[in-house]
Amino acid sequence: MLSVIHHWYRSRAGRPYVRPWGLAMPVLVLVVCLPLLRPLLHPTDISQNERERLATIEAIVEQKTLSIDHTSFIPKDRLGPVSGPEKRHYSKQPPVMAAMLAGPYWIMRRCGLTFTSNPALACYLLTMIGCTLPVAGAAALVYRLGRLFELSRPWRTLLSGTAIFGSGLVSYATVLNSHAPAAAMLLAGCAALYHAGTARQADRSRGWVMFAGLTVALAATIDMAAMVFLVLLPLVVLSMRWSVSMKVQSLVWYVLGALAPLVLHAALTIPITGDIRPGFLHADYAAQVVLVDDSEDAPSAMTLTALKLLDGLLGPHGLLTHFPVVIFGLIGLGIVLRRHWPSATKTLAAVSVLSAILIVGVYGVLNPDWGQPMFAVRWFIIFLPLIVFWAGAWLRRHHRPAIWGIAAAVLVFSIITSLIGAAAPFAPGKRGEYTVYSAAKWLLKGSPSAGYSMLDTNE
Repeated sequence: MLSVIHHWYRSRAGRPYVRPWGLAMPVLVLVVCLPLLRPLLHPTDISQNERERLATIEAIVEQKTLSIDHTSFIPKDRLGPVSGPEKRHYSKQPPVMAAMLAGPYWIMRRCGLTFTSNPALACYLLTMIGCTLPVAGAAALVYRLGRLFELSRPWRTLLSGTAIFGSGLVSYATVLNSHAPAAAMLLAGCAALYHAGTARQADRSRGWVMFAGLTVALAATIDMAAMVFLVLLPLVVLSMRWSVSMKVQSLVWYVLGALAPLVLHAALTIPITGDIRPGFLHADYAAQVVLVDDSEDAPSAMTLTALKLLDGLLGPHGLLTHFPVVIFGLIGLGIVLRRHWPSATKTLAAVSVLSAILIVGVYGVLNPDWGQPMFAVRWFIIFLPLIVFWAGAWLRRHHRPAIWGIAAAVLVFSIITSLIGAAAPFAPGKRGEYTVYSAAKWLLKGSPSAGYSMLDTNE
């Protein structure tokens, strides 16, 4: 052991222990988000999704069950449909994230901090652990991945800030939700594949591939949209400049890494729903009824899907109307796919854009409720930081001053929009009227925190 420590110390000689450029964005995320966390600014306003997640955490630790019947977060009149052989009430969300946060809450409870003794502080710490810290870690991952574009440290820091603050990810770092940690874990999986391709030893490469399978599968069990990436990312392994046997072994390690989260999800979900589908994918958990117009003038299903896609991209909650900096990420993807880049890099770029298209298309076909009181399109947060990351290919090229000016204006607009979402997780108004305009208006007026309750938010 001493020899290993001595070897590590000698290898670290001459290297800085603190990298200011690499730490700049993670620290900035914490500085910006910690004062804006929902339990601090809006301790009484809480969404139904967050209630169910916190109730599940409380039930796991204090009652050793997933049933939320006897928890302090769910009033009896707001309990959903019963489920399970004993007809108890359960959260409709995937249970893995709650199970992961049960560990920190168990430690907090051992120290005397519970949802009963100090609910605001307990929720604050769980929000920080579950969402804010993963987003800060995602900023460090993007900085590290910036090496792929051979950018200097200041440019990599800019790329990191653009991916975190310009993609809307920071908007979801101040409330307890599944989208922010899942996006961070997806970035961790991509970073692991990058390190697998650059590692000099086969054992380390296989280890990084296994870690990629673990993190991406964990993202998929938290936010099911990440399942697309879980299926397609093995294509990156197959495109590595390895021997056939090495590729086969790496795929096996990828599957082994993904097994643990998937088995955990199955073990927690099957006793509740009877299969691996979480509660919100079962008809008896549906919290809304979609009315269909059967008149002759009613638009066709294809037309409705196209309108929903248009709303998701350019509507009041639209992707491009909130975070137009994504356009430069798409341009970067085009540069990588058209130019002479390593095959693994091009495959990762292709998987990124293909997965994004599939997720957007699936949600358009599924016809989700776009009128939910959500900021932007929360279902797309899973892939937005990764798409914006590819703007690094655009950054490394020379552009005219006017183009740089347009890019700066678009970035500033996207960052301001993201910060508004982080500062105003609730906005007063009718259902479906929570837009960046209403949130900014609410912040400028200084409305009290009790203005709008997101109790009808659905997973």
